[in-house]
Amino acid sequence: KAWKETRHSMKAHMDAKEEAQEAAVDAAKAAEAAAEGTQAAAGAAKEEMKPPPEPETAMVVSEARSSSWDRFGSGLRDMPFLSSVLENPLFDRVFGESEIAASIREMKEIDYNFHLEDFTEDMEFIVAPHIIRTYLEGDQQALEKHCGEAAFAAVNASIKARKSQKLTLDPAILAGPKELQLVSAKLNDKGPPSFIWTFQMQQVNCLRDADDEVIEGAIDDIRTVCYAIAINRHPDVDKVLDLEYPWQVSELAILWNQ
Repeated sequence: KAWKETRHSMKAHMDAKEEAQEAAVDAAKAAEAAAEGTQAAAGAAKEEMKPPPEPETAMVVSEARSSSWDRFGSGLRDMPFLSSVLENPLFDRVFGESEIAASIREMKEIDYNFHLEDFTEDMEFIVAPHIIRTYLEGDQQALEKHCGEAAFAAVNASIKARKSQKLTLDPAILAGPKELQLVSAKLNDKGPPSFIWTFQMQQVNCLRDADDEVIEGAIDDIRTVCYAIAINRHPDVDKVLDLEYPWQVSELAILWNQ
C-alpha cells in the first residue's frame, strides 16, 4: 500500500515543515517586536515621568486556560465512547490491557499484515498530523473521507461555525505528535475493533477575523494541546482508492491545553 511506502518520507517532510513553521513564528515575533520598539522609543520621555510598572512574565496566559479550540472544538463530554473509557477510573484495571491484547489478536485475524509497530508509526507520522491539520485548516472533504459519522459531525459543525462567523484558527503545528499512547481498545459486535490513542500537539492559540485581526490569543501564545482519538480499520479500505491511510476516526476530542 502507498501509505506504507511513504511513512518514512512523511516523517522527513514533517520535520522540515516543523522547522519552517518555527522560523515563520520567530520572524513574526521579530517584526512585531520591531514595531513595538519604534512606538516605545517615541513615547520614552513620557514613560520616564510615570512610576515603574509592576513586573510581568513573558508567558501569554489566557484566563482559565481558555483557547480558540475550546470555542470550536469537541470536548470529551461530546464523545460517548471516549468518555465511557477515559472517565471510568476502573476501566484500565478491569479491561485495559486485556482489551488491547484481544483487539490486536482480532486485527491480525482480519489482516495478517497488521503489526502494532506499523500501526503506531502510522498514527505518529500520518494519521494524527493529517487529522489535526485538516481540522485546523477546515478541510471538510479530507475529514469526511477519514472520519466516521459521529467524528465528522463534530468537526464539521466546528468548521461551519468558523466559516459562518468568518473566523480562522491558526493552522500551524509547531511540534508533535508527542507522548503518543495507546491507552485502550474495544472489541465491537460488528466491524473491526476500536483503538483509543492520546497524543499532544504544540500549536498556536490564535483566532483571526475576516480582516486578519487577532481576536483571541496571540501569535506567540504557544500551547500544548492533548487529544484523544478513537480509530478503527477503515470499512472502505478495499473500495476507496484515494485514502491517505487505512484507518477511520470514529471519535475525536480535546482533553486539555496548557
